[in-house]
Amino acid sequence: MMDNQGRFIIVEGIDGSGKDTQAELLAESMEQHGHKVLLTGSPTKWYREQPAVASFIKNGKTRLGQNTLAALGAADRMMQIDQEILPAIRRGVDVICVRYVYSAYGYFQKRGADIRYVEALNSLTLVPTHGLLLTLNPQDAVGRVKGRDGNVSFEERADYLADVQAEMVRRWPSNYLSINASLPREEIAKVMLNYVLA
Repeated sequence: MMDNQGRFIIVEGIDGSGKDTQAELLAESMEQHGHKVLLTGSPTKWYREQPAVASFIKNGKTRLGQNTLAALGAADRMMQIDQEILPAIRRGVDVICVRYVYSAYGYFQKRGADIRYVEALNSLTLVPTHGLLLTLNPQDAVGRVKGRDGNVSFEERADYLADVQAEMVRRWPSNYLSINASLPREEIAKVMLNYVLA
């Protein structure tokens, strides 16, 4: 990546890990340091509004298999890279993306998709310059999710999230950063900012 291009930063973690909050704090801090920032997330609205996906998100039921849903997710990711992420990076904008391929690997493996197929679908995705993985005790994660509005989805169970997180951790590159999400919010934000701007 050329010096005048922006960073591509991903923030990963299971539901309840605080990734959205920390991504927002990181974007604000980077802007205060004079950086142009685009904060986005994966999957996009396009993916979530596909009828089969919307049905699965709502009640865990869909007429399509998990491999097909994974293919839709990968297509969504590639379109987002082409239409949003790469153009911003080429303009010198730092892109922060909440969730990326590691979430896909963790969740689709748990859902029963063929993981080799999921890997192949995502083999041409843009490689991030920086990665931040927020890890948390799954029981604590569920507690945080319940604290939002009292509701949890069928995928927001501690045993389920434990398996998802384990797969994400297993795949997490050694040159990226993993952070204990139970640390104070301000401490996490400082660590993330120092890592990205180093």
